[in-house]
Amino acid sequence: MTDPKSVIDMERSNFDSIIGEEMERIAPDGDAQDNPVQDSTEYQYRFRPLYYSFGYTRPADFLEQQVKYSLLGKPSLTTWIHQDLADRLDGLPGVLTGWDASLVQKTVQQVNTANGLQIRTVKGKDVLSNHAFGLAVDVNALSNPHVVGAAVVAVFNWVALQSGCHFDFGGPVLSRAERGHANYTMDDIMEVHNRAKPASDAVKTWLQENLPRYKKLMEQVKAGEKELGINASPGTKLEDRLHNAEVAQNRLQRQRELKDPNKVCTTPAQDTPEMISFKKVDAALGQISVDPDLQRIQVLYENFDTSYIETWVKQGVMTMPLYLAVALVGELGLQWGEQYEGSKDAMHFELVKEKNTPYIAPDAPLAHGEKPRTLQRLMESSVFKPGPIRLSF
Repeated sequence: MTDPKSVIDMERSNFDSIIGEEMERIAPDGDAQDNPVQDSTEYQYRFRPLYYSFGYTRPADFLEQQVKYSLLGKPSLTTWIHQDLADRLDGLPGVLTGWDASLVQKTVQQVNTANGLQIRTVKGKDVLSNHAFGLAVDVNALSNPHVVGAAVVAVFNWVALQSGCHFDFGGPVLSRAERGHANYTMDDIMEVHNRAKPASDAVKTWLQENLPRYKKLMEQVKAGEKELGINASPGTKLEDRLHNAEVAQNRLQRQRELKDPNKVCTTPAQDTPEMISFKKVDAALGQISVDPDLQRIQVLYENFDTSYIETWVKQGVMTMPLYLAVALVGELGLQWGEQYEGSKDAMHFELVKEKNTPYIAPDAPLAHGEKPRTLQRLMESSVFKPGPIRLSF
């Protein structure tokens, strides 16, 4: 009978050997910063299993094709992307210069960040992002957020509608019937940009009007939480903050009773420091929960990092330079996140093939409707199937 431990040791040795060979291809300079994957341990236990779960058993094939690229030649816009995307982006300066000799410099001044390779899934979906292959680049991410999810889309749509702007953050901006053709021309991208910009400005104005009230109430909440020994994140839901404050208040009250039971009856419960702190939290959260504008701001904090919202109040939620979007899509053939029909992702430009056809296909594709593969499935399909553990003494 084969010793299970020897089989496991053999499999582990084989897998370590595979990882070593793949890392030599992906990061020939070792774990230095100048490689697309900098940590072999993270690759072995996080990234490679993620690729495997979607049917990519040889990720080194495309990870070794990642190149360090500076968008428009600007050093601060340097990121890792796939060679195919780099080849496409190489044409960007020529397109801009062809329109106006000064347009490259003007565009460079309007672009602050560029992020390419990110080994992850699409937010809220069981599908690998094109970033996982280095086939996408996010430009000015903070001021061009991915507006996705029913609650978030509803907030942005409500704000746009209140300003008289009929823009759907969860629907197509230009239908195929309006375009009259399958692809997006330069004129189409200009029209998408022109429709999105007023909606972005509406969000900015709305935040400028209402965010100060929200922040003032939240300062009161945080002050009460601090007195109760609570450190909540900005994204914590209102009901959770109230519940945690109540729990903390009760805990502190019990501690007071245990410490000096003779004083408990001499001071009304509502006058204790912990009760005063709880009421401070309760009153502020109550005002937020009954105000429609503040409720919607709370939804944003529950779904986005604070740095995004602080940027929107100054710039809005679609600040993509017009000619950059027109050049990347209308001339160079990339897809823009503003073209999405179920969400809006103004930061995002990607290299795609036909609809629903991955640019880099998996070598072991999932069946139609099949969920991403798990470690359990890998174990079940292996030669050695572990059975019940038997102990002998």
